[in-house]
Amino acid sequence: MLRLSIAGTALLFLVVACGARSTNTPSTATVVALTSSTAAVMTARTVPPVVTTTTAAPRSSTTSAVSGLNILRIDGVADVDFGTPMDAALARFEEILGPPDRIETEGTNECYWSVEELRLAYWDSEGLRLVFTDWDGDTEQPSPAPMHLSDWEVVGPGVTTDLGLGWGSSTEELKTIYSQAMFGIDELAPTFFLEFPQGWMIGALDWNFADYEAAVHTALAEHGVASVPEFMDSQGMDDALDVLTALGLPPGDIPIGWIHAGAGPLCD
Repeated sequence: MLRLSIAGTALLFLVVACGARSTNTPSTATVVALTSSTAAVMTARTVPPVVTTTTAAPRSSTTSAVSGLNILRIDGVADVDFGTPMDAALARFEEILGPPDRIETEGTNECYWSVEELRLAYWDSEGLRLVFTDWDGDTEQPSPAPMHLSDWEVVGPGVTTDLGLGWGSSTEELKTIYSQAMFGIDELAPTFFLEFPQGWMIGALDWNFADYEAAVHTALAEHGVASVPEFMDSQGMDDALDVLTALGLPPGDIPIGWIHAGAGPLCD
């Protein structure tokens, strides 16, 4: 389970938003000031460089993608489940969305489970990135498996979840569509979390960091505490997963800038 935990007075940040769209990336000093003078802040990992790129032929008028498709499920995309072999999955997605704009191939990746390689398929006009991995699902003794669909990511306007949540949706819409939404602290951007029987959906909020920092400080002051660790102690919280929610944040008009479901990301 993805968690942000506190040990003593040190708040550790889980970097879940690899590639998340953030208006302002805070410095380490700013993050420490936001949380605690003794906070231990994890360094954000970067995705390994792309080694191969395949670009699809330009789409014809008969294969252009249709925007606004509500096709993203917690356990797959449209009628394609996570775990579907890559060739079969791509063939189906071409029927739904047209061919991908490009497919990038990488080696092992810190953000996603992969043994030898990872492939990322992009539909730019749909704001969609699909992740295919060769991980067999065993964390004890991982070994290569056939390339298969493992993750989807919303990285721009276009496709949405089956209930209509997408890039640019407001946090008020998020709370209305998914009443179980939790909002937590993250190093790069404030983050939301949704838990389902089939897995997790996570995402980053496109919230100007200066405004985010000010809102957190104001909320902490209203609770009579000076830092996030102190607030967590006062509330008997041992998990920063839902800190923003407990502080009454974020405001309802903050837009969503990234959404993810699947086996990763694992930048922790």
